[in-house]
Amino acid sequence: MTQIYRETRVRMADGVLLYTVAALPRATGSFPIVFIRSPYDPPEITPELILADARPLLDQGYAVVRQHCRGSGRSKGVFIPYVSERQDGLETLQWIRRQDFYQGEIYPVGGSYLAAVHLLYLDARPEDVKGAILEMHDSDYYRIFYRNGFFRISLFGWFTYMYQLRSKLRKDFVVPDSYRILPLCDYSLAVFNERVPSFDDLLRHPQPEDPFWQADGICTNLAGAVRDATIPILLTTSFYDIFADGILDLWTRISSGNRGNCAMLVTPYDHTNQHHEGSPLKFKRGELADVCPNYVANWLNHIRCGEPLEFIQKGKIAYYVLFRNEWRFAEYLTEGPYRLTLYLNDRELAEKAGATSEITYTYNPYAPAGFRGGICNDFDGMQVQDPPNSRYDIISFVSSPLSGPLLVRGKMNAELHVRSDCTDTCFYIRVSIVKNEVAYALRDDITSLSQQIDEYRPGDEAVLCFSCTPIAFELHPGDRIRIDVSSSCFPVFSIHTNNKGPQNEQKTARIAHNTLICGKSRLILYHD
Repeated sequence: MTQIYRETRVRMADGVLLYTVAALPRATGSFPIVFIRSPYDPPEITPELILADARPLLDQGYAVVRQHCRGSGRSKGVFIPYVSERQDGLETLQWIRRQDFYQGEIYPVGGSYLAAVHLLYLDARPEDVKGAILEMHDSDYYRIFYRNGFFRISLFGWFTYMYQLRSKLRKDFVVPDSYRILPLCDYSLAVFNERVPSFDDLLRHPQPEDPFWQADGICTNLAGAVRDATIPILLTTSFYDIFADGILDLWTRISSGNRGNCAMLVTPYDHTNQHHEGSPLKFKRGELADVCPNYVANWLNHIRCGEPLEFIQKGKIAYYVLFRNEWRFAEYLTEGPYRLTLYLNDRELAEKAGATSEITYTYNPYAPAGFRGGICNDFDGMQVQDPPNSRYDIISFVSSPLSGPLLVRGKMNAELHVRSDCTDTCFYIRVSIVKNEVAYALRDDITSLSQQIDEYRPGDEAVLCFSCTPIAFELHPGDRIRIDVSSSCFPVFSIHTNNKGPQNEQKTARIAHNTLICGKSRLILYHD
């Protein structure tokens, strides 16, 4: 097959040259253009490989413009995540408009960071951008890096990895123990031997109400991209995607006038959106390739010429119900209408509250607890869990076998009645489904006393509320629910030092003796 491409370096306004390949379906003519920008292509990639990747869209009559982000691949300049993508994207759009193959229609497409590069300029509403496919990336800059004031170390690890690729210091920066440094805000100085503002600024602003997260620039550009859009957008995520919480929330923020033109797909897998060898379970017809293998071309063709959608429903979320093994469609992924309340009694979950009792454990920030799988707060998603009470600082509660079946959907909430001998400390929950004595992680959440209580006095009883990322799964007869309570989940989340004050600035840590009050604490599931 004849391969037609144009290889060039597009000059930005500041003189930096960005490597760009335009793959064309024919030697002459003008075409609708799929626009892709990536920081991941290696310098040795060839136009032929780019063409091979673009072939399905070329066969549909689209031109594909693929560009290496500033400071990556064959592009010049310095790669600083998120910082230059808006201006580089807008200037490349201007370059596209000057090409003889430009037909007047541009369709940004990409997943993960390849979606972020488009989210950063879409609030400008370019008139020739007629639709988009944005997969697996949040539009809330705070939520990308934090959950309830705790730094999501996996994303910081990605920052570190990208920095390492450009560094002249050839050492392995991506070591989990590196994130135990105190204070954490000195991470870049300790590990890179220099200050890196793009890292340091994030660490110094752990609270969402901080003006840092509302400042004009990256934060407002991301926030307005989909919320204020007037074009049809296809969003995708997975229940175990690191951005699942943000993307599910993003759907609710699309304007009512445009949501009917958009659609969303939610698979049962992780950030890859498909089953892979690291996944403990393969769900029947759970991949997009199983139900709509040509969803990219199908969505674009539907926008352009009204091609019928093969699986996607406009104005709806298509989500996969785990363990029921079926897809469902709904305007929103809301909580089921009925509540199942399970009380954390003495080492068991039960529908009736037991006698009030207490379990006290030691939380040592210098030896934090860890769990298998990051669920939707790290990249390794669902994993089989260790046995209950696997450490002295992990307290497990398991229900009796359920009669089922029960379809649980939406958020799972928890209320923990706790006390501590410190002025501030952390509490973490992890909810799993137990099938045939094997526990599979479902959801987790983390918070601290200071996050919910202004002035905590050591020894006082406090009530902490947890709200997990929405999910849909079915409990079968004989299944059990398990909840683990701890005070850390490292290296998914940053470590709480048990000191009061900004955690990333703490230079020391102390041991806490934390208490969980049984018979009062409870887990709430919502079901059909």
